[in-house]
Amino acid sequence: MRETGDGWWLVHVGNDRSVAEIALLVLALCEGSELQLRDLWVPRLTALLWSRIDVHGRIHTHADDAVASDAYQDYFPGQVLLALAAATRAGLTTVDETKLARAFRYYRHRFHVRPHFGQVSWLAQSCCAWYEVAPDREIADLAFEVADWILGFQQHKTGAFLNDHQSDTPGYTTALYLEALGVAAALARSMGKEQLHLDYLEACRRGLQFLDGLIIQSRDQSLLPNPALAIGGLRRSARASEICIDFVQHYLAASTEIVGAAACNPAHRDRAAISAHNSA
Repeated sequence: MRETGDGWWLVHVGNDRSVAEIALLVLALCEGSELQLRDLWVPRLTALLWSRIDVHGRIHTHADDAVASDAYQDYFPGQVLLALAAATRAGLTTVDETKLARAFRYYRHRFHVRPHFGQVSWLAQSCCAWYEVAPDREIADLAFEVADWILGFQQHKTGAFLNDHQSDTPGYTTALYLEALGVAAALARSMGKEQLHLDYLEACRRGLQFLDGLIIQSRDQSLLPNPALAIGGLRRSARASEICIDFVQHYLAASTEIVGAAACNPAHRDRAAISAHNSA
């Protein structure tokens, strides 16, 4: 960590300082058990995150604006808003209501004008997290808009989601979109939107069914030189065997969200739990 004129940043050689690293560190600290570290660092780190929201609500993603291309706006702002919600829930930051309102107004407009697959997971999660902290119907509606938009890209036959860079061979990115649908299903349940809750859970079930075919399981042992290291991995697609840690992480996160959202419906809960168990 290094303190600069505009706050504390994570710094290491060859890396452009960004809010993504700060946001994910805040999330980890808020979930962790090291209370001394959490209490020391989360207020400092969230002060930096709040400072990155400008008068229009746009979140400046990098310490050096020269490297902050518009593509980062699809990912990093949702992470920042999610981290701020987690810190608020933990009582470790003071909410700047003006900046928060401006940020959601800005990114709601951006999604309406330029919806993109990169926004889906983080934006939906941040909306649901803030609704839990401070219920706001407009924030909830944005989460449902994101969920409804991505449902338009789910294949009827397989349950996979097509996107702009995997249109011919859907794969691991289906897990990212299931993260959004899982939290949206939980939000719909908490708001009494029973049919929407069931619709989202059904989409999740079909998505998990597709991902099950990409997860390396005991059925694949005869093809593996070291099954103990491979089982549980999520392949890039049906045509590619590459496995990265983020593929698996997104699947596990999606499974956790879906199991939680299905908790009040035994039939949906059992199916989701089975799929989550397979990934382990």
